[in-house]
Amino acid sequence: ATLTVNYNDGAAKTATITLSGTGVAPSCTLSPTSQTFATVIPVGSSSPAQTTTITNSGTGTLTVYSITLDGAGNPGDFSLSPSSALPWGITTGSKTFDATFTPTDNGTRTATVKISTNDPVTPIKTLTLTGTGEGPALTASPTSAGFGEVTVNTTSTALSINITNSGSGSASSVAATIIGDGTGTSDAAKFAIVTPTATSL
Repeated sequence: ATLTVNYNDGAAKTATITLSGTGVAPSCTLSPTSQTFATVIPVGSSSPAQTTTITNSGTGTLTVYSITLDGAGNPGDFSLSPSSALPWGITTGSKTFDATFTPTDNGTRTATVKISTNDPVTPIKTLTLTGTGEGPALTASPTSAGFGEVTVNTTSTALSINITNSGSGSASSVAATIIGDGTGTSDAAKFAIVTPTATSL
């Protein structure tokens, strides 16, 4: 840019001054921009950690204030471990953080990592985490069973209850128990379970 100064020292004159400067601003770059845990993880078990790198690709100091899990999806199934205590000041180079997946249920589980920085263009960076949990999901059919009228002190015809595992993992030590109805006048002792045909599904 040019600064123009008009003045008069007996005659009208103009002086020009050239102005220049260099802008300095940080720029936050993530690698990778999403993380998928490729191995199916049993419910309750933990995956190996996966690392994300935060690089300052700008010319000013990049400050990383926080790295957190967003409330959407299944944030409780993931955990984060920064390589050092926050906040970070990254003048050149990069820093890393690890993400670990510990599914609490079967199927696809997701979460979003929010990274708060002083990047003037995109101060909040996001990273999607995706993993698959493997575990049983048992359902009973029917969900209620009526024996109809049964003569006192005689045994009814047995009714079948089918237990189905629609999950992606096996269920072991499957057992059925008759309990009361919570009213204090339970008739649970008047019912009996025939030995199930399977103890694992």
